[in-house]
Amino acid sequence: MAALDPEDAEALARSAAEAHAIVIAAPPDARGCPGARVLLPALAAAGAYPDWIGYVSSTAVYGDRAGGWVFEDDPLNAASIQGARRVRAEREWLEAGPGLGLTIQIFRLPGIYGPGRSPVDRLRAGTARLVRKPGQIFNRIHVDDAASGLFASMARPARAGSTIWLMMSRRPPTW
Repeated sequence: MAALDPEDAEALARSAAEAHAIVIAAPPDARGCPGARVLLPALAAAGAYPDWIGYVSSTAVYGDRAGGWVFEDDPLNAASIQGARRVRAEREWLEAGPGLGLTIQIFRLPGIYGPGRSPVDRLRAGTARLVRKPGQIFNRIHVDDAASGLFASMARPARAGSTIWLMMSRRPPTW
């Protein structure tokens, strides 16, 4: 693994040709997924077919469900700019995948917690805020569980098509 200049199309194509797995975790911007903008042309130029491509998205694509449960196949209803950008980025990958002969995995993660990302850390930093939503169920995922889920998916790539995963932690918060 090496750092690459995203503007170096030749280096990206060479790396794409050698890649077995690709994780796209960069947040989308107003123009869509920055990973798609550079990786899709590189994959096409190299004629590369990695075993696994995962796009890390967010549960923000579902919008505010007023505390209700959400499932992978529920309609998308992003209520924020960031959520709407994630919807667009997911679509970019899901539409491009079949045209390039690629299987795309979408991982919709909730808020991530772990070292340096707990309510106690936010209190210390002065960035904590109180959220009062009686009956609300908050979903968070520990950074280690998110990484383990991605590695487990890489170890057993899905074939033909695309899959969407709503990831959740099984461990209780440690704060």
